[in-house]
Amino acid sequence: MERLLRFGLLASFLVGIVFVTSAAAAPSPCTHGTSYIGPAVLIHNRLVRSQSDLVPHIEGCLPH
Repeated sequence: MERLLRFGLLASFLVGIVFVTSAAAAPSPCTHGTSYIGPAVLIHNRLVRSQSDLVPHIEGCLPH
């Protein structure tokens, strides 16, 4: 069982590496611009999702 768990962790790690390297290698369709998420509201060091805007916003993206 322990060997199967180790194999699963290794496989997920390798899949993650492939995903990150392929995403990083993809060219960006924008020449310049800004992106942001927020505002995020924290109360007692915890995120309040009902009062936070967690949707990514992109401004000024100009295609090549």
